[in-house]
Amino acid sequence: MKMRIALPSLLALLCLALVALPAMAGTTVYDNGLPTSSPGSSPPIGFFNNSTSNTVEVPYTYIPTDISFYVWTLTPRVPLGSVTWSFTNSEGPGPSINFGTDPVPANTPCIGNAMEQLCHVTIDFTPGLTYPIAPGTETWLNLSGMSGLVDWAVSGNPNAGAQASTCFLVKGVCGPTLTNIPTEAFSVSGTYVTPEPGSILLLGTGILGFAGVLRRKLIR
Repeated sequence: MKMRIALPSLLALLCLALVALPAMAGTTVYDNGLPTSSPGSSPPIGFFNNSTSNTVEVPYTYIPTDISFYVWTLTPRVPLGSVTWSFTNSEGPGPSINFGTDPVPANTPCIGNAMEQLCHVTIDFTPGLTYPIAPGTETWLNLSGMSGLVDWAVSGNPNAGAQASTCFLVKGVCGPTLTNIPTEAFSVSGTYVTPEPGSILLLGTGILGFAGVLRRKLIR
């Protein structure tokens, strides 16, 4: 009798522990594709105070741990300096969910020729930002403030469903005109606030199966 009570209790505790623990950090929660092989038609994000915005769509609630994006620069490579970023619930760098300015890592990899270079920039927020971002909520990633003539690279993914726009900043806020542009190449990684439902179901089914086998052995 004691064992029959203990097994369901143990199962309940294990399931509660699973729900309470966040998933591992570093999971790519949104990927908008790799860049095209040419600079494309995106306005620069560091020249004449432009800001570029791109929508982000996620399946579960998560806390961002890093963003990774590609920019085209002139050769010889100019210092990329820092980048001002924000996650917002509206198009353009308005009221922010999360925001900040971070230096571009000195070891940022770049490839190119005598005319231009493509650089892959990663900004690390580990262990994560303050506010989670939830599915079904309009979310935009905004970039601005980089040094020199730097273009956020256009995505080469023809199926990328994101929307993108650019604007001219006036005292840190988008001016009256937003211009639609091709969707951009970037990804967002993060820590899920709770594990995916499929993972919970899979582990829960396994625990139930194990508990059933153990119960039958004990009854015998």
